[in-house]
Amino acid sequence: MGNEKPIVITRDVWTSPELLLTVQSREFDSRSGETTYRLGKLRRGEPDPALMKMPADYDASRGAAGAACRLVKPRLSRATPSSLEHLQAEAEQGDRQRHAHHQRQHRH
Repeated sequence: MGNEKPIVITRDVWTSPELLLTVQSREFDSRSGETTYRLGKLRRGEPDPALMKMPADYDASRGAAGAACRLVKPRLSRATPSSLEHLQAEAEQGDRQRHAHHQRQHRH
């Protein structure tokens, strides 16, 4: 294709064998730039029991607060253990954010 410079792709992944999680990763692609992931604010131990309670207005047939919901299963191509851990960490972060948002809505 006539590239003036070589295409360089590097990926560094730091994992915790004890936690079975990626704690940091850095990917550099000379075509698209750098992407960095860092696991933060990790607390070891049992979670707050309040996080495990269903909201009072939860309807299992409709989802939280009666809103229609649909589960979407992501498609993975060439899934690796580190990419699956990364997706799991992102999903858990999204779950915590949705729960916190729901809790804030019901305080008012």
